[in-house]
Parts: sequence; C-alpha cells; structure tokens
Amino acid sequence: MNESLKYFNKALKTREKNVHEKFDKWLLNSRNRKISEIANFLSLRSSLVDITLKELWQELELSSEKNMALFAVGGYGRGQLHPFSDIDLLILSNSTLNKNQKKGVDLKS
Repeated sequence: MNESLKYFNKALKTREKNVHEKFDKWLLNSRNRKISEIANFLSLRSSLVDITLKELWQELELSSEKNMALFAVGGYGRGQLHPFSDIDLLILSNSTLNKNQKKGVDLKS
C-alpha cells in the first residue's frame, strides 16, 4: 500500500475515533435525543474526511496542479458520510495526466 494512503487511513481513523466516542456518549446518555441530531455526526465525519483529503492532496503535490480538481460525490459529497461508508471521489483533469500526476492519483501502487 502506498505510504500516502497509509497516512490517510491512519489520520482518518484517529480523527474518527473522537466522533465515534461522541456518538456513543450521545446515544447512551441522551434520553431526549432526536433522530435529526444524527445529521450532525454525519456532517462531522464528512468534515474530517475533507481535512484529511486536503492534507493528502497537498502531500501528493496535486494541489499545485492547475488542470486537476478533486470532487467529493455520493453521500460524502452531500456531507452525509455514514459509518462504514466508502468515500466516493471524482478527479477531473482537462488534459492527459503526466507521469507524476498519475503517480499521485494512483494510490494503489
């Protein structure tokens, strides 16, 4: 697994741990909880992924690319990232990727 992807996974797990603890506390201790409050936790999870992806995008030196853009789609793109959901991303470029861009985008290698 790519070192950048390892960093992303570790950083995200660390950040999400706090959200899960808050959710568990809310679930167990709040007698008057409302289903609508769950949206706060989904939004918070999405925000944590945003922060982590921005760091990863910069670490991969893709933030300086003028012809590339990273978009969140699906539930994550709507700011509703449920626990155990995948993170759907769309990377757009108006030109063919060069070798360095391909390397940055291909996190499996």
